[in-house]
Amino acid sequence: MSTTNKQELLAQLIEKAFSYQLKNQHDESIQIFQKMISIEPDNSDAHHFLGVSYMEQKKFNKAIPELKYALQLKPELDYYYCNLGIAYWKNNQMQQAVECLRKGMKLNNNNKFIHINLAQTLLDMGKVEDSLAECRKCLDKYPDDFTIFFFLILIEYRLCKKNIVLA
Repeated sequence: MSTTNKQELLAQLIEKAFSYQLKNQHDESIQIFQKMISIEPDNSDAHHFLGVSYMEQKKFNKAIPELKYALQLKPELDYYYCNLGIAYWKNNQMQQAVECLRKGMKLNNNNKFIHINLAQTLLDMGKVEDSLAECRKCLDKYPDDFTIFFFLILIEYRLCKKNIVLA
């Protein structure tokens, strides 16, 4: 198969896989991403989005190796770090999640999803002050983003809840 034909086929396959992902038909998208990998084993997007489909199915032990491999292939992509960080977080591997999200942030400090996911991970680790600091950084950059306000309210709620003493 010529390089041009291979690239055209891969483009068609990824488009089809994305359409399945949008419909939450992850078994189908997984099959397509696996087919892409059989055609081009070092296709970082195929590995990355295969990992994302596994994440959607809550199969984090399958997602993490795919996302890590995608990062080995393309370590310059901040959103790969973001998704790997989310997979670690959802798999309760908090320290790895924080490290991964911070690496992604070094590549692109303007990716609000990395900031938001880092704030959530820190909050889940009980590091409320660090989570608040991350939210404040994000709020400075994105003052109209409702997600950040949601996190601030959640943090305040958790702080207030800790200070409630029942008689």
